[in-house]
Amino acid sequence: MKNFEEWADKAQAQVASGNNPNLYRWLYVQIDSVIDKDSLGEFDITDLQIAGLDGWDIVGVLPKTFGERLTNLSTHGNTWGAASGGHVLGVYLILSKEVKDLNDPLTRGDANRIVTSLIGKGIEL
Repeated sequence: MKNFEEWADKAQAQVASGNNPNLYRWLYVQIDSVIDKDSLGEFDITDLQIAGLDGWDIVGVLPKTFGERLTNLSTHGNTWGAASGGHVLGVYLILSKEVKDLNDPLTRGDANRIVTSLIGKGIEL
């Protein structure tokens, strides 16, 4: 497909047959983690609340973690290492929205942004 309108025609046919397409996007939410008494991030789900009001559902959660390699020099010049890791800094939320009506301006706009972005990346739909 070369443009959004071609995809929209295909999607309308899918909707008419009861096989509704789904839109996917992601949203990053910081977590108010603390490492060595330092606060990292501020927890705020405002963007998630807005997405929910727009019809998006959470279908997956992927943590963003922090890890650090630690190396010390011994008195003999040898190094040894350890690690500190697994600290959750935030989460990537995978959001989904079922396309039930492409005449809905909000759904059409969301679909247009996603389809146009994919086509711009050279992905054939």
